[in-house]
Amino acid sequence: MVHWRLVMFSVVALLVGGCDERPPATEPKAVPAVNQYQDEQVSFSYPKRWRVTDTFALMGMQTIMVEGSGDRLATVESRPTNLAPPLELYVAQASPQFRKQMAQLGLVSSSSYSAIERAAGAETIIGVEERVTVTVLGLEFPYVREYYHVTGNNFGAYLSTQTSAKDQAKAEQEFAQIRNSLQVN
Repeated sequence: MVHWRLVMFSVVALLVGGCDERPPATEPKAVPAVNQYQDEQVSFSYPKRWRVTDTFALMGMQTIMVEGSGDRLATVESRPTNLAPPLELYVAQASPQFRKQMAQLGLVSSSSYSAIERAAGAETIIGVEERVTVTVLGLEFPYVREYYHVTGNNFGAYLSTQTSAKDQAKAEQEFAQIRNSLQVN
């Protein structure tokens, strides 16, 4: 019998406690979680669930690869300013490597380039978008790669972002986080 009274008291206490007329407390808005990468040449933020998968340096040049979910990839390549060509020349050098990488998946059936503008903080950054379609067993898989160039006092950096075309809109916020925070020394 004592057990029944304890249960009834608990139920009544919960009901009365739930009748509080105060408005519910508002939850603070979640701040996107980020990781930071920093070295003597570059620094940038990237999404918390992404990870740095590779870094390598050679003769003052370095490459940092950051991977997200699915096929999302960002690459930051930095080099001394005197070894940093204009963006168009960099794309001409990097694009064949990208297509070669895609050719490992299947036949590269088309490729096109266009100039793009993206917000980078309070500024606008000019870039180059490359669209590549890979055909595997008759099925087409379009990919998008964007290239940007940021300069500092001593170094120039190239940011390349890559994802499937179907995920481009979803990936843009994550890529923007890297693009907007990229600082070059």
